[in-house]
Amino acid sequence: MSKKPTIKDVAARAGVSNSLVSLVMRGAPNVSDARREAVLEAARELGYRPNRAARALAEQRSRVVGVFVSDFHNPFFNEMVDGLNAAAIEAGYHPIMNTGSLDTDREVEAIETLIELQVDGLILMAPRTKRSYIEEVASRIPTVATGFSSRSELFDSIAGDERIGSAVVVDHLVKLGHRDIAHVHGRSAPGARPRRLQYERSMRRHGLEDHIRAVPGDFTEQGGIDGITEILDEGPEP
Repeated sequence: MSKKPTIKDVAARAGVSNSLVSLVMRGAPNVSDARREAVLEAARELGYRPNRAARALAEQRSRVVGVFVSDFHNPFFNEMVDGLNAAAIEAGYHPIMNTGSLDTDREVEAIETLIELQVDGLILMAPRTKRSYIEEVASRIPTVATGFSSRSELFDSIAGDERIGSAVVVDHLVKLGHRDIAHVHGRSAPGARPRRLQYERSMRRHGLEDHIRAVPGDFTEQGGIDGITEILDEGPEP
């Protein structure tokens, strides 16, 4: 088997220094277009592929960000992942993703796997693990969590205003003339409790406390169907 080409081989073919080849492979901006193209052309001719592990060791950074998604079946995360992926690539990072499939033990295993891969940082999308564990993780690696707000000094958190969103939905339906407004909630998932509580408050504010109907779902289409079916089977409130 022939020897794999190295940075030295690419540098010799392009007539540049090893360090310049390294700059081009890292996507560094301070390289002229002519030299960048010469290096890339030499790499194509030789069939050179950067050794990401070796580069990470040399730079003491992997240029990879770990993304934990609590549930790949939840369509809520689709646009978040798309936006995150675009932003990471633009910043020169490569995201890798995994999931715990809504199981707290598997979540811990998934997060620890990302850390073992020596990612430069973690983004945790709506994790269900204990806050104390997230803080322990954040003490080892830069971490951002989404889906809930936290005052922790160890990690940043990003969350939508669940109360306002829930209130706007109820107000809109009432304005359309609806009274039997049910809520399929997310049990103990991040953000589920404030949404449910605000739904109940909004119903009471509109004088519809006798019409409050809240049943659990599981963030899937079938879960929503099952919740609605349960409400319909129970019939209207007496």
